[in-house]
Amino acid sequence: MGIVVVTAGHQIAGERIETASLEELIFETVSTAIAKAGIAPESVDAIVMSGNDQTDGRIISCMVTAGPAGGVGKNVMTIASGPEHAFAYAYLRLLAGQGKNAVVVGWSKPSESAFPEHAELVSADPFMVRPIGMNRLIAAALQASALPEAERTGARSESANDPFVSWPLTASDCQDHADGVCAIVLESREPGYVGEGAWVRGVGWAMDRYDLGDRDDIEVGGLTAATELALRQAGDSFGPIGTLDAFAVGVPNERRLAQRLTQLLGDDKTVSFPSIDCLNPDFAAGLFAIWRAAQRVMSPVRPDAPHFAAASATLGFAAQGVTVVLMSDLSEV
Repeated sequence: MGIVVVTAGHQIAGERIETASLEELIFETVSTAIAKAGIAPESVDAIVMSGNDQTDGRIISCMVTAGPAGGVGKNVMTIASGPEHAFAYAYLRLLAGQGKNAVVVGWSKPSESAFPEHAELVSADPFMVRPIGMNRLIAAALQASALPEAERTGARSESANDPFVSWPLTASDCQDHADGVCAIVLESREPGYVGEGAWVRGVGWAMDRYDLGDRDDIEVGGLTAATELALRQAGDSFGPIGTLDAFAVGVPNERRLAQRLTQLLGDDKTVSFPSIDCLNPDFAAGLFAIWRAAQRVMSPVRPDAPHFAAASATLGFAAQGVTVVLMSDLSEV
């Protein structure tokens, strides 16, 4: 059985990119990623992409983004739930022997929206059964409010310049809106492969109940199930896990995610890298976290680099779902 390797990737991100359209950003990102992988455009087997119709401002947004992503005359799949799931789909596709490579693309450009929160309100479908408006920050605040007081307030500064956005989350607890596109090239390799890349050892994902009142808001939906699935694929030889890149809306929620995932992975020496220090384009933040984790273990590695890395990202309001990706360098192939 072959292995799946992240051989290249590229990202473009900014707080508000007004010098290029979304389509131009997608074209530049994908073109650069496949060039880094040494793949000719005509040799790409599949494009797996994920965009948000509401943020993009049109139904079936892939109708105008498939072309810039390199999908003309190609096998194109669009995953609506999130780019993390697009990564999982591409990984499984290659394991099943459907092609030799796949390009995963995720994006978010809220600066092209008049008011990004309007799209989030529509995303709360079926919104007509909710007595109040709901967006990702309000949902994240509800989740954080269920944490013990020390955990939900630990990130807040005592400065008056750090106002509440939605209690108990303050401005410093929340990632700002950002524009960006991320593309990752996955390739199937035979055992014994020697080259550059990060070996994808396991991918797990799970979704919890939709209604917030039907589940424990403290826990990320399905985290245990997703982690166990990824670990079963990775095997007993996986670890110790050197680094973890996680993303969740709100610093207290992300800290809780990192703590719980570290416990489930069984390694208390794992170094976590907070996403609050990075640009996290709204809908594509999970794919950006996966790409950050891949770069930490991509062979050839520095002498002090970790051999094993994990990435995790939540999706849906109040972390309804979660994806866990486990990767390593190629030292064990």
